[in-house]
Amino acid sequence: MGPAPAVNLTNTTLKTQDGDKVAFTVNNDPTTYGGHKHITLLPDTFLEYNVVYVVHLEGTYNDQPFTIEWKFFTGTSAMTGE
Repeated sequence: MGPAPAVNLTNTTLKTQDGDKVAFTVNNDPTTYGGHKHITLLPDTFLEYNVVYVVHLEGTYNDQPFTIEWKFFTGTSAMTGE
């Protein structure tokens, strides 16, 4: 067993589908989750309701370049826990 390959991010963005940037913190430190590889984006403020957001990641993993992009949609109201 050799060292675990590192995730090295070179470009990471979070924005609305309309192009408005969202400030965030990114964490890809494997020690955070017991050695599991991950990329976690934590917005600095609450995301707005009823908005499409776009996540864009670029970097390398195990010295191989990657580009990943996906969209997600926030709901229309806060969950009340009921």
